[in-house]
Amino acid sequence: MYSVFESWMVTEYFARSLDKSSMSLDSMFGIMTTVNSIVAIISGVVGESLVAATGTKVSPFMAAIACLGLAFWLMKKYWVSIPRPIDSF
Repeated sequence: MYSVFESWMVTEYFARSLDKSSMSLDSMFGIMTTVNSIVAIISGVVGESLVAATGTKVSPFMAAIACLGLAFWLMKKYWVSIPRPIDSF
């Protein structure tokens, strides 16, 4: 079963002609899965450390809100969209 993100990723991969590059779609998904797992582990360790440091279970959620705000700002500033005609989908 695929999520919307994976469907979007495959569409963008071919729309940006990355299939002609040296990175295959298989290796891109492999890297994505590995990085996702590493980030999940690090997030758990950081969250547990925040709880231990602050003594409150709310601190990981506050850190997540800050990270979400930073991610939103970075995407807003640096995201490049490829304009395509509506009938190309």
